[in-house]
Amino acid sequence: MTPPDGEAIARMTQQPISTPAGSVPFVVELGGDLKKLHLMVQNVHCAHCIRRIEDALHAMPGVARARVNLSTRRLVVEWRGTETTAQALIGRVTALGYPAAPYDAGRLFG
Repeated sequence: MTPPDGEAIARMTQQPISTPAGSVPFVVELGGDLKKLHLMVQNVHCAHCIRRIEDALHAMPGVARARVNLSTRRLVVEWRGTETTAQALIGRVTALGYPAAPYDAGRLFG
C-alpha cells in the first residue's frame, strides 16, 4: 500500500470531526487509563517539523509517547486519559500549523 498523497491528507484533515459528546473516533484503549490515537498530519516536510510536533506534545500533561512518520505523515500519540483529551492533542498539533485528523484508511483509500 502506498502512502496517501498530500491531496488525500488535505481532504481528510479539512473535514470537521463531529462525533457524539465531543468524543474522537479511533481512540484505542490500551488498558488502565492509557489511550492511543493515530492521526494524519498536514504540512510536515522535514525533521524540524517532526521535532516541533513531538516536543509540543511531550510537553503536554499525560503524553507518554508522540511519534511522527515523515513519509506517511502519520502521528501516533499515547497518553493518560485522565490528564488530557484527544481533542486537546489534535488542537495542539493544529495550532502549530499542522492540521490533524484521526487516521481513517477508508476515507483516504475508500
